[in-house]
Amino acid sequence: LERLNIILHNGSGDRIRVFFADVAKLGLRDVRRYEEDMRTHQIKRSVVVMQQGITPPARAQLEKEDSDLHVETFMESALAFNLIDHYLVPKHRVLSKKERDSLLRERSWDAASLPRMMMHDPVARYYGVKRGTVFEITRPSETAGFYRSWRVVV
Repeated sequence: LERLNIILHNGSGDRIRVFFADVAKLGLRDVRRYEEDMRTHQIKRSVVVMQQGITPPARAQLEKEDSDLHVETFMESALAFNLIDHYLVPKHRVLSKKERDSLLRERSWDAASLPRMMMHDPVARYYGVKRGTVFEITRPSETAGFYRSWRVVV
């Protein structure tokens, strides 16, 4: 079981564990082993880097709603370049809860009325956000210089 600890730079002191799968296809036994390691070391978030994929039972185990653990999976080939630095991906910024509430109040919006971004969207996965998170997206505009829009993660 190879692992690497990374301290997140979000000011909260959270730790994240990165697992590099030592098998070609991740199975249920591997996922349970990772979860046990997380509980032993009191880590709530982790990333699993896979070589070929994951079995359906293992995927179901990771997607359990009642779990207190947050595990993201990425294919090794998908990590070959930095997604958010690509010229076709506009600038995304995660709004804090305070900024989110202020935006909705100022514009008399409801979060449900915002355009949606799926949890499995590559940018949402990159930032590791939860449902209800709002992104501010800034795109270049020929007439205005730039254009801002917002999306809520569902």
